[in-house]
Amino acid sequence: MEDVLEGSPLPSDPAYLVVCMDESSKQLIGEVVEPLPCESGQPKRIEDEYVRNGGAEIFVEAEPLAGRRPVAVTERRTRRDWA
Repeated sequence: MEDVLEGSPLPSDPAYLVVCMDESSKQLIGEVVEPLPCESGQPKRIEDEYVRNGGAEIFVEAEPLAGRRPVAVTERRTRRDWA
């Protein structure tokens, strides 16, 4: 991101936008068994088993010269979501 800002010495202009876009998918998981409380001097005990609660798609659009960074989270990844 710093390279983009350094490479663009022009001020923000609505006719010439600098926009960076990225996407990521994340798996949503839940606990099957509640973790046991910590005892003094013992690490937290967490069960390995989990429940899959679906997934989420994260779309980020950054406009560094204007200082904007809108984020959208959707259940699926489609062309319309990306556009």
